[in-house]
Order: sequence, then C-alpha cells, then structure tokens
Amino acid sequence: MIKNLILGAVAMAVIAWLFSACSGATKRSDGSGSRPLIAVSIPPQLFFIKAIAGDRVDTFCLLESSADPESFEPSMNQLVALEKAAVYLPMGELAFEKSLIDKLKANNSSLEIEKVTEGIVPLEGTHSHHDGHHSHDVDPHMWSSAVNGKIIALNTLNALIKADSKNEDVYRANYGRLEQRIDSIDSCFREVFSRPDVTKSFIVWHPSLSYFARDYGLTQLALSMSGKESSVKGMIDRMDAIKSSGAEVYFYQKEFDNDRAKSIARETDTNVVEINPMNEEWEDEMQKLYDAFTVN
Repeated sequence: MIKNLILGAVAMAVIAWLFSACSGATKRSDGSGSRPLIAVSIPPQLFFIKAIAGDRVDTFCLLESSADPESFEPSMNQLVALEKAAVYLPMGELAFEKSLIDKLKANNSSLEIEKVTEGIVPLEGTHSHHDGHHSHDVDPHMWSSAVNGKIIALNTLNALIKADSKNEDVYRANYGRLEQRIDSIDSCFREVFSRPDVTKSFIVWHPSLSYFARDYGLTQLALSMSGKESSVKGMIDRMDAIKSSGAEVYFYQKEFDNDRAKSIARETDTNVVEINPMNEEWEDEMQKLYDAFTVN
C-alpha cells in the first residue's frame, strides 16, 4: 500500500496538522503577528496548505466536500469572506471561478489571486456531448493525479511565501517533505501499472479521473458525460465497450450514481469502489485508487 511504502519518507516529517477555518486575521500562537487568511475553491486544496503551512495560516474554502463544483455558485456571505483574504487560490478551470474572479477583481483590486494549476497541461473533450460531438472545455479535475498534485503543491508553496514571507524557510522545509510523499505515491502508481497482470482500464460514472488515466496510461470508461443521462442506445454501446475492455473496477460517486452502482457492477462484473474527488484528504483518495488496483 502507498502509505506503507512511503513510511520511511514520512517518519522524519513533523508537520503541524492543526487547522483553522475562521475568516479574518487571527493572532499567531507565538504572538508574532496575525495569520494570513488563504482562500481556496475546493477541499482537496486544504490538504496541500495544511501540509506546507500547518497552523501558520487560516483558511476559507468555498465548497464543501459534498458540493458539486459544476453547479456551484458562491453566496453573498462567501464573497464578503473572500474579500478579507490575503490571497485567493483558484484551481483555474472550475465553472464558477471565471465569473467569481471577475467580481473579486472589480470589488477588491488588491486581492492577490494565484492559480494553483499553472503549468499543468490541460485535457479537453473528456466531457463529450451525447450527439457525438466533443466539448472543447478544459477538464477541471486536475487534482485527481499525483503528477498534477506535485505541481499544485509547488504553486501553493509559492503563493504562501508571497502571502507570508517571514515563514518561507518553514514552508520550504514542509514542502520538501510533502514533495517526497507525492513522489512516493507517483512511484507506487507507476510500479503497479507497469505490471502485465494489472488491468489498465476502469469504469466511472462521471469522468472525474481523466488526468489520473492520462498520467498512468490508463483507459477511463465513463458511463455518463457532463452529468447527463445517456440515450438507451448510447448506454448499451458503452456497456458493450466496458464488457470487452476487461475493466475490473468501477469507481462511483454517491452524488451521481449511488442507486445504480451495484446493478452496474453486477452487469459488468466489476468491483465497486466509492470515491470522493472533493475529499479534503487528498492523499486518502490516492490511496483508494491504489488499493482498487492492488487489493483483491
């Protein structure tokens, strides 16, 4: 398992995991001033901030772990809270972010906005329309890959240093330990997918693991695109493709397909694994993906 394989890298790390979610600045525990407020879009970003900054910053996250980022719209209270932040770290491609960033720039031109996915090669066309045409929108689920996780971590580090330069040495040291952990996760995936006996295809309802599939040479077989229902013929064609693919794992999200997960698993003879791409514990989600391909 990933956590066992990286135990040696983690053993020497002493990272503070205390975390605060209040808005506005608060006093540091050592009395050296106020903690900057760091605003983010989604819960997985909190993992990277926590690992790098510990309790040296406060955080404000727009979405809850059960929220759908594709239909989310921030409330007025959330906009007010965002304007108090020292920096806002958008993912950059989530549906609500563009209009939100425009509003923030208009209302608070001094707010620092740092896109944490800068440097990630985007994927397009993963959310196909059911008429056979492809969308040219960028797939927003960039955090679903350990390869991308390392880029997000580095961009987060740079933003934290800009917002709180007095703790740069601490942040860089913590980032170094986090980088080792992410590299170990990446190595684990590469090792397991190099095995000839491991199936390189998997099933999802919603195509949320496109970057994971790309980075490890896998085939993602999505039953639904853009959260919409397929036509009867479209679903039959997809099921036929899945049955001939040899896929052994079906990753499902409760908010999309909880009711039909077991019936699809029976029909495709696959193991059902529940995932939550919005889980704050990003490393735990990576563990779930790894276990799905290695634990019988």
